[in-house]
Amino acid sequence: MHNRYLYCPACAKRLSAQSGLMGCPASRAGEEHALIPMGPAVRVAPEVLVDGLQPFFRSCAAFAHGFAFASILKPDAYEQLLGDLEAALERWEGQRPQVTPLVRAGALAEAVGHGGPLWVKDETGFIAGSHKARHLLATLLYLEGMRRLSGSAERAALAIYSCGNAALAAAAVARAGGYSLRAFVPEGVDPVVEAMLRERGARVAKRGRRPGDPPGDPCYHAFRAALRQGHVAFSCSGSDNWSNIEGGETLGLEMILQLRGQGAVCDHLVVQVGGGALARCLVRALAKMRRGGVLSVLPRVHACQAQGGFPFVRAYLLALRELSALFDLPFDLEWPQNAAPLERIRLLQHFESGMSGQISRVAEQVRTLFHTPLVQAWVGSLPMRRGAFMRPWDGPLPSSLADGILDDETYDWYELLLGMLESGGQAVIATETDIVQAKRLADRATGMHVSATGAAGLAGLLVLQRRGCIAKNDSVGLLFTGVDRSTTRWPGPGQRR
Repeated sequence: MHNRYLYCPACAKRLSAQSGLMGCPASRAGEEHALIPMGPAVRVAPEVLVDGLQPFFRSCAAFAHGFAFASILKPDAYEQLLGDLEAALERWEGQRPQVTPLVRAGALAEAVGHGGPLWVKDETGFIAGSHKARHLLATLLYLEGMRRLSGSAERAALAIYSCGNAALAAAAVARAGGYSLRAFVPEGVDPVVEAMLRERGARVAKRGRRPGDPPGDPCYHAFRAALRQGHVAFSCSGSDNWSNIEGGETLGLEMILQLRGQGAVCDHLVVQVGGGALARCLVRALAKMRRGGVLSVLPRVHACQAQGGFPFVRAYLLALRELSALFDLPFDLEWPQNAAPLERIRLLQHFESGMSGQISRVAEQVRTLFHTPLVQAWVGSLPMRRGAFMRPWDGPLPSSLADGILDDETYDWYELLLGMLESGGQAVIATETDIVQAKRLADRATGMHVSATGAAGLAGLLVLQRRGCIAKNDSVGLLFTGVDRSTTRWPGPGQRR
């Protein structure tokens, strides 16, 4: 039962899943210390594939013990704990964790001029209106499992930083588990979101940007200070809370099995990226399904960020720049060491928008040679060189209609980058025009009440289509991950949706 463990890539050490740790205690700036759940491959039980899906948190016999957060308990104890949490969510939020729809969106495909299948995983109806509750259900189950193992009657005070959906999901799940939550949110947080947080018992702390602040998100800095004061990370960032990543994997696992149930696969998956947890979860789910014998080939995973802030695209292109030198391939990205940040961002945008041919050729070469000693030696150097690729956004103040993906830093960049390099995916910048168009197309062609943030992967598809990176008849998957609260009234606690 306890064959799952946590691995720190920078320390190259294993830690027990029963340690209760959320992050690596040896974490240092400029290095990648985000804990990675590890363990043997899990074969998906035949009844899951034959008889239809059950929610993955409920499918203990089929898959739950493929997760480190669940493996700390015996199956019957896990089932009892999960049942208690499901009942509490039903009481307070009016719903339990359920499998969300996967829709073949023919009208949307036609609207964007795509001739192949276009699949949309609709998360807008999940608990609290987004996929974020998936992440935090796993963390709550882990915390409660550890508490029951220790025999403690006390529940730790929790903390999260968020601009909206993650905080709402955290508040819903924490309330159901009987935990207190401190939510650090921007000064300009949506008043509707703030009211919903307070309804669910969260202590809301607003933080704004001030001259002289250190680089990065002030809400994240306040969150980190709360952790130093004894709060427990209840965030959707794997660098601070590994267990939420396993919870988010359930989205990808469901999607893959739903496709299989319809005799389909995806050639490409396009996912919106802010802090990176969602996309990291997706590449982990794909890897898990390949190891478990469900997938034979990885779909290409593409990441999309807004032109208002794109720290992951920067990291991706800097990685390709180094890798291109290994293969002696042209990659004409200028990156002067002493240039001002705004000049570097201008050079990056110019290259990303105008040199897609070079990007595609290097990406394909890396995909082909990913498992060779040459590339793996480079991969092995990454954990100690985080600062060379991922650092807080130092461009203009982040802004976009898709404000939920404007994280100053892509905290979960590492596993996401490796998954994209292995699959041959690309990271692209969507213009604000693309993002507005994607939201409009999603509204008209799907009937899903998805936010601009939740539909931002569609903006990425528009960019990839223009550049010829996705063939007209390829099968493409998107994730619509958050409800549009300006058009959809999400109920308060105890009110059914």
